[in-house]
Amino acid sequence: MKRELCKTGIENLDELLGGGIPARSSVLVAGGPGTGKTILTQEFLFNGINKFGENGVYIDLTEVKEKLVENLETLNFYNSEALESGKLSILDIKSTERLRKSFVTGPREKTRMLGHSMGSMIKETIEKNNAKRLVVDSLTAIYEKFDNNADMRSFVFEILSYLSDLECTSLFISEIHPDPYRRQYSVSGVEEFMLDGIIFMSDYEHQNNLVRSLQIIKLRGAAHSRAKHSMLITNDGILLTP
Repeated sequence: MKRELCKTGIENLDELLGGGIPARSSVLVAGGPGTGKTILTQEFLFNGINKFGENGVYIDLTEVKEKLVENLETLNFYNSEALESGKLSILDIKSTERLRKSFVTGPREKTRMLGHSMGSMIKETIEKNNAKRLVVDSLTAIYEKFDNNADMRSFVFEILSYLSDLECTSLFISEIHPDPYRRQYSVSGVEEFMLDGIIFMSDYEHQNNLVRSLQIIKLRGAAHSRAKHSMLITNDGILLTP
């Protein structure tokens, strides 16, 4: 049976994915600082709105909404009407009281409830906006709330349980150590086994310059490429070349 696909709308990336991300999948976007993770996920959301008429939700645990929008305004795929109309919902810790309470103010002994609290909030927002795309930035920020990997596994399982009933394709950003010899795509080392796919973003040195790269490590249900591609970030977004 041919699976429904969620196209990223990013030139060449959908081809590498075998046509797109299998709809309703949850994918880890992993990489070190400055490798382009945030740009890729933002373009994924805006392409959904601009090209495919699919609403999106962005959960930002790393910076405030105003700064995020300020950076987006320099990119050609940015669409201010998407925010004004509610086609894209951006939830950050500063402006979203429910998120702030569950993520910041709770005592450490109650962090096991974080998955339930955040999962229910994400589900309600997706259902309210009829969103088909979700980005969580980032799992690394959440990991700092837990004492051990078992709690992180429980949290991810809880979030995925809420998403399982929704017609939504999700990208989870993971900040990892830039060491190319470490085959670990998350801080805890458990998320990469629980999610359906991994898009690995890194860089390599070429003629005294750092060149960004992208590689699809795994994607369940898709005949995808595993070749490493060089990547440029332009005003139009992500550009991939062999």
